[in-house]
Amino acid sequence: MENLIKSEAIVLRGQDLGESHLIVTLLTVDQGKFKAVARGAKRSKKRFQNALEPFTHGQAIVRPSRIDSMAGLEAMAPKETFSQIRRDVLKFTLASLACELLDLWLRENSPEARAFTLLLWFLHSLEQTKEPFLFTLLFKTRLLSIVGYGPDWGRIEATKLRVSQGTIKSLAFIQETPLDRIDRLRLSKRYMREAWALIKSLHIKYLEKEPRSYNVLRQMAQGGIVVH
Repeated sequence: MENLIKSEAIVLRGQDLGESHLIVTLLTVDQGKFKAVARGAKRSKKRFQNALEPFTHGQAIVRPSRIDSMAGLEAMAPKETFSQIRRDVLKFTLASLACELLDLWLRENSPEARAFTLLLWFLHSLEQTKEPFLFTLLFKTRLLSIVGYGPDWGRIEATKLRVSQGTIKSLAFIQETPLDRIDRLRLSKRYMREAWALIKSLHIKYLEKEPRSYNVLRQMAQGGIVVH
């Protein structure tokens, strides 16, 4: 009998495969990011019970991939679905941005436990916070360090980046402070605006593309929702 893999997982995204199936991108503790086919997921909602929605955190049971086939998602038992994020269009968009960034940055089948821990922390924080942009900034800044592009803020001259020295100090604090203490940070509107633009530009520079979620945020801003 073929061995099945059980792993704690978060759903990053889903993609239609024909009329009945879904290709689900998972971020797991043990296997890193990988894609698996959830056969019949679109035809029968009872089998996965809405467990394949983005941001769902749960226990995945996966049939390993073979040379001629993709891995198969046999089951996904949800632990958390983050209902407050799903009810709030802004939080939903920011959570989608976080998942999109992870999907763009991480290589498949390359375990990175820090990325999983960061995403789970971010979803828990976003679920509860009244400052969604602040926690998204914290996530994006820490993610740059995980993927190897975190700047040495102590050696950066703020004037060259056209930002204030307070913004640089704030980003250094974000990069170095443990996650269980980082939520104490509060930024002025100026520091927040400068930091958001700078971290966004760094992600785009190194990825060599702009994540689609930023376009959604622009459309929301045009509709009157305050975004950075």
